[in-house]
Formats: sequence, C-alpha cells, structure tokens
Amino acid sequence: MRQLFGEHGRMAAAAVIAGIFAAILLYPEGILKVLGGFSVTSGAADTSETREILQKLSKKGSPKLAVENKVLEIGDSLFLQDMITEASHGTSSDLREQVKYYLEDGTEVNGSYEISGDKPGVIKIRFVLTGEDYMETCKSGYIQIQSRKADPQITALIEEWEMGEEGEDVRARLYKKEDETLLLSLEGKGRVKPLNQDTVPWKDVRETIEVCRIEEGIETACMDGWFYQCRSLKEIPRMPETAESFRFTFKGCNQLRAAGIPDGAKDIEGMYEDCGNLELAGPIPSSVRNCRNTFKNCGKLKGSIALLGCPAQYEGCFLQTATNVGDCCLQLVADREDKAAAAEAMYKEAVNDNSSCRIFVRKM
Repeated sequence: MRQLFGEHGRMAAAAVIAGIFAAILLYPEGILKVLGGFSVTSGAADTSETREILQKLSKKGSPKLAVENKVLEIGDSLFLQDMITEASHGTSSDLREQVKYYLEDGTEVNGSYEISGDKPGVIKIRFVLTGEDYMETCKSGYIQIQSRKADPQITALIEEWEMGEEGEDVRARLYKKEDETLLLSLEGKGRVKPLNQDTVPWKDVRETIEVCRIEEGIETACMDGWFYQCRSLKEIPRMPETAESFRFTFKGCNQLRAAGIPDGAKDIEGMYEDCGNLELAGPIPSSVRNCRNTFKNCGKLKGSIALLGCPAQYEGCFLQTATNVGDCCLQLVADREDKAAAAEAMYKEAVNDNSSCRIFVRKM
C-alpha cells in the first residue's frame, strides 16, 4: 500500500508541476500579475523602461552629447568626429572616443570617417553616446553640401587627386559645371611634387578639360607639360609666380586664342607649339633664356609681340608662324639695337620657311 501511495504521489506531483509550466506558457500575463503585478512587454520596450528607471535613479543623469551641423562646399570634406562639441558624463569630461556614428542607411562608422562633398544636398548622421551606468544619449546632425562660393555654377565633383609634395595639402579636382563643361581646379597651399605630361594625374581626361584655375597658394618651379594636348582648353589659367620652366606646357591646345608668358619664366621651349588657333600673345620677358619652338605652327598668330630680352636659344620660335591671311601679320617690338638684331635672327627662319609670311621688326 505504501509503495502504491508513493507511486501515486510522485505521479500527482509531476502532474502539478506540468500544469504549472503549461499555465506559464499559456497565460504568462496572468501568472506574473498573480506573482507581483508585473506586465510582460517586448524586449526593446523592457530595455527602454529599464534604462529610464536607471536614469531616474542615477544622480548623474544621462550623458551630455552636443553636435554641430556643418556646411561644406562641393569638393570640401570633414571627419565626423569634428562635428562633436561635447561628450561627457559624470566625472568623465571627454567621451568622444565612445561616440558611435551611424549613416542614414544605418551603417555604423567611426569618427575618422570622412564625408566629401561631391554634389549639393543634405547628409544626416546619427550620434550615440553610451556613458557611465550604460546610459545612452542620441543626437542627429546634418551636413549641408552647397555650390562653391568662388564658382556657384559648379554642380558636382567628378574626380580628385593628391599632387603635393609629402606633407603638403595640394589637390587637383575635376568639377562639372551647370553648362556641362569640365573645370580642373588646382587647390590648396604648398609645393607641388615634380610632374610632366606623362605623370600629371589628369592625363587620362586631359582632352575633356575646358577650363582651368590655379589657386594662389600653389607653388612650383616647373610646369613642363602640365596641359599638354588639352585640346578643349579655352584659356590659360593664372600661373604661379614661382614657376620658371614651361616646356611644352600648352602644346597642342588648339582652342586657345590668346597666350601669355609669366614674368620670371626662363625656359618656354614649345610652350605654345601646335596651338593652331592662337592669335594673340603677350611679351617675351627679359628673363627668358630658351624660347625654341615656342610658337611653332601657330599659323594664325598676329599683332605685336614685345621682345624684352635676348634669348640665348631661339631656334624655331616662329617656325611656320604668322602665315599671311589677308591683313594678318606679326610684328616684333624691340627697344634696343641688340634686341632688334636678335629679333631679326629669330624671324629669319620663319620668313625663309614661308615666303607668304609678313613679319616686321621695329624699335620701341
């Protein structure tokens, strides 16, 4: 009898336990109410409520996080960490390294993530700081990208290249403008690394460049071949005062109508060679020592060119140049006898090469 009772007792206990588990599974809210008046919520809500309770109980409150909205011009960039103006909690005055960053699509990135302005628009960033006691503060920040003030017609950044010497902030940027023209802009401040027609970073797009500008902070002694065969370039940019060598700089730029040679230039060999539509040119500075083939094959060149010095090398400077077309002719202006003699020697081969070429030499 005792064995039977013991066996029935174990079975009854097992049934009771099974019933309790079944009740918990089927009616969790009711069971929890009976046990203590609690309610069941989702995991996210429970976490949120727990955090709120912790923040109320904490004397420190929630972490302090402040961000600054930024405005970029097309072509400029910034690191996300530069938008943080305050990140602290309790005794910790600087928690910038603990801030998490999220892009608009939810992708998490770090503070050294760089935002570049490639076209107008607004970029939204979410910042999350987890402070002491696992408390969080969330903020949203905005980066507005707008057209460049220097040229409001710029609509997009196409490509960008580093071109400065080590430690120098010098970049070349290719922009698209409202009228679909392409602008090459050399920007920054510092020295440019050695370049020529084979190593300039824009060589693969050189034939599409229509406008170029060079900022005043750019320094270089040599511009050899920089714009070689830029067949769509319509005008020459302002050139750095430090530049002395311009060998083949604009060779083959068929769209150029006017040419200039900077003061201080020493070597201008082939500088405007094969610029078939070139019509006007400025003076040849007294600093020039080599002007071989400078205007070779510039068949439409006309007007007056002042020779301000006596170049040591001048062979082919005006070869196949200034072919007479109607009243089109080229005139050299010199202010001293020795310069006039040098001018006559420079032009002699051009006259002999093309009998229809009308060239005059006179004193200033």
